[in-house]
Amino acid sequence: MLDATASTTENPPPPTLAPWFLFARGVGPKPDRVPTGPDEALWRLVAGGRGDWRQALPHPAPAGEAPLHPHAPDTAIEVWTERDLSAIHAASRLLARSPDEALHARVESAVAWHLAYTEPDNATGRPWAAHVFAARSIVLRDAGARLYAEHLLHACQVLEARPDALSAEILRDAAETLRAASAARA
Repeated sequence: MLDATASTTENPPPPTLAPWFLFARGVGPKPDRVPTGPDEALWRLVAGGRGDWRQALPHPAPAGEAPLHPHAPDTAIEVWTERDLSAIHAASRLLARSPDEALHARVESAVAWHLAYTEPDNATGRPWAAHVFAARSIVLRDAGARLYAEHLLHACQVLEARPDALSAEILRDAAETLRAASAARA
């Protein structure tokens, strides 16, 4: 199993994100607690948990561009951004498995919101949802989405000149998700 806390950096992965993602990837044990936010709830669904994505994102879809879940005032913006990008990543996995127009619209809205309001290199050192931004750059010929994906890829390599163990697993998952989505469309 991958030990997401083993890193040569002083920046261990957020404990609220990694366990459910690693369990969904099959490289970590099942967490012994219930998900604490929309990101974890979506990763639990990716791992085969029962439920519907609408339960993970309980608030009604806002009009216009909006993140997948609102920012809580008591949460640091960097932590919230990482969790929202992780939720987008998990939602992309669900969409690759089973297309859903409503979830796709929520993801597209969140991606557009992050492109407009989030600086990727300041918000996270993990490449969560990099593949979603890369795919948007190709499908919509969106140069901003390409730059965002490139920044996410760059930011995860700044400290060690390569991705740490968790970031590498995130990138493997992103590549597999893109392949699965392409195969589903073929």
